Amino acid sequence: MLKQLWPYSLLAAIVFIFGALIALMNKRDFAPRSHNGLIAWNSEPQIFDPKLKEYPSIALVDPEQAPEAIRTQVMEGYRIVIDTPRYAKEYTGDKLSCRNCHFEGGNTLGGKDGSISLVGVTHIYPQFSKRMGRSIDLAERINNCFMRSLNGKPLPKDGSKMKAILAYLEWISSPVKDFSEFPWLGLPAIKGEAKPDSARGKELYAKHCSACHGDNGQGMRLPVTEETLDIPALWGKDSFNDGAGMSKLEMIAPFIWLNMPYQAPVLDEQDALDIAQFVIEQPRPKFKK
Repeated sequence: MLKQLWPYSLLAAIVFIFGALIALMNKRDFAPRSHNGLIAWNSEPQIFDPKLKEYPSIALVDPEQAPEAIRTQVMEGYRIVIDTPRYAKEYTGDKLSCRNCHFEGGNTLGGKDGSISLVGVTHIYPQFSKRMGRSIDLAERINNCFMRSLNGKPLPKDGSKMKAILAYLEWISSPVKDFSEFPWLGLPAIKGEAKPDSARGKELYAKHCSACHGDNGQGMRLPVTEETLDIPALWGKDSFNDGAGMSKLEMIAPFIWLNMPYQAPVLDEQDALDIAQFVIEQPRPKFKK
């Protein structure tokens, strides 16, 4: 089975002492998680409005088990998503990978510790983009991520890398091809008037986040030979630019609430909101339109 690196052991002590992310990665067999049951919120959400209250019963698929006719292309797409600077370096401008926002290559069902799912995304495009003011297809949406979240440039739409990413997304979306709704996609909306406190967020960042993401938001890149699952930079030259979704409070705040600290998301809603406000106020690259 395909090996991945997951944050479990070397910084485990830091997790318990500082409440930070689990940071360094051990190898384990790739095994997509299947969920069936209620999501365990710390309490009934007051700030965020999650669409997903219960996991649908879906058996997620392993990219390595794709049919032989498409497996090579699916695996190429998977590797690009997992370690984008390595497998698509000519199109990236920072040190982030797609899987920094889409854990397990997006092969999850969202919810707590599920990041931003990509399962089913091939079934909802083309769709209207508020940002673009028109309908866009999935390839254009992917290129928006390359230009904004990866601070890079668009992939050729008919090139091998784009085709590989689309093949990967088609494969992991195959278990839900007959679904009409995909409530696990996206992130919860912010309800009412959010009142973030950046000064409090700075204190919380130092307590919960800096041990792994760094005092200056610089992140950490691991010196390993396989897919390098780094801890992403949250601001500065190696991070997403100010045109990325994660530079907006309505995106980064619910992401932090659902997923941070990594694999042990215990922050309450206000904590997540405050940390998010602090992070988005920090310097980052400008989006080049």
